[in-house]
Amino acid sequence: MTSTSAINRRQMVSAVALAIAGLGAAPAMADISVSGDVQARVGTMSRSGDWNTGYDNTKTSVDGLFALFLSGTKDLKNGYNIGFNCNTVATTVSGANGAWIGDALPVKHNWDPFFAGQDNYQNNGHGGFSSYGDVNGDNKGVMCNDEVYGTLISPYGRVQVGNIMNPMRLLYDLTTVDPVWGDQRGYYAMSDIRGNALRYGNSFGPFGVELQFQTESNAAKSGDTASNGYAYTSVLTYDFGNGSLLGAGLLYADGDFGDKYVTASDGKVNHMSYGLTGKTRLGPVNLAATYHSGYNRPKDFEQYGSKNFTEESDLTVKATYDIGSWSLQGYASFEAMKWNTPAAWGAAYTIQAGDLAGTTFNRLKTERVSLDFWALYNLGIGAQPFVRLNTISKKFTTPDVGAFEASTRATKIEAGWLMHF
Repeated sequence: MTSTSAINRRQMVSAVALAIAGLGAAPAMADISVSGDVQARVGTMSRSGDWNTGYDNTKTSVDGLFALFLSGTKDLKNGYNIGFNCNTVATTVSGANGAWIGDALPVKHNWDPFFAGQDNYQNNGHGGFSSYGDVNGDNKGVMCNDEVYGTLISPYGRVQVGNIMNPMRLLYDLTTVDPVWGDQRGYYAMSDIRGNALRYGNSFGPFGVELQFQTESNAAKSGDTASNGYAYTSVLTYDFGNGSLLGAGLLYADGDFGDKYVTASDGKVNHMSYGLTGKTRLGPVNLAATYHSGYNRPKDFEQYGSKNFTEESDLTVKATYDIGSWSLQGYASFEAMKWNTPAAWGAAYTIQAGDLAGTTFNRLKTERVSLDFWALYNLGIGAQPFVRLNTISKKFTTPDVGAFEASTRATKIEAGWLMHF
């Protein structure tokens, strides 16, 4: 029996194929562009600290990523035009994040997909080098598996409809130097909500505005007890020129979330995140910082003695220095995450290593520091070889077991190349 999601993917790909065929039939009236990025690298990763038994080791891996961006526009005259975007992504890139697989961690949780910022996934948080998708993109397809949307541009602004990345992502994108996207972990942990989106964007001199509204993408819970799901996002920016910019964003969502989509819910879940960003240029040096914070609060969660189910903050600082054909880039991120998982929900953390192995608890705090350094050389033909050093440390503590503390570190050294076409 064919699943609903499979049918939806076929319909989406068919719709895009028809749009491409229609635009291709009138090349004089349409402008179609294709661009992409390909990355490949080999690296050695080592673990140290309080990992579970047998995981204080060294691993060598070959990683890669490709991203294909297909778009088309048609001029309707008098300042109006229409277009479409179809993004396709596949990646195995994870940097030092690849160390945090579930069996290696000093703490295990029986809700693996929701544990500690998704650190039980090998490609957790999409960190390191990939800003898009996970193993096969957001929709697990081979074509148009990431963002797919249509656009209407008029003298009054830009309107987009479809599967669109949340504009809170701009807080990172606007202050990151291409081609290194950096680790946008704060966005993925707190604001990566997509699907069934309507977006409006415009600029007023140096001011820019992005507004996005999302409805639920899965109506499976459609009974009388289910509530509708919505997400509202606004991002405002001010461009001073000469490489300096300030921005702020706010996301509020009411509903449940599954696979990055707003869904219907049997119980109301309030989710809010906000962020601030800025960048400036001092001679050949670009400096930028992005702060992101957020929480999840299920209905009546206060009865379990904690105001929020999750609370998270992330500060990412960036610096780049370009000299001749060389680009030197550095990223430092500082993240704190609190998880409160009531025993009444059947959730528990279990200590896997040390004298307290087997002890369970319900509240966890993680403090994570990631340092990421790149040296890239531009060959002038759309290709850049590079070397990279990425080191991540994490400390686990809990107010439930005062004697417990575990610290882990993973370091990965990589070399490879990037190509853009």
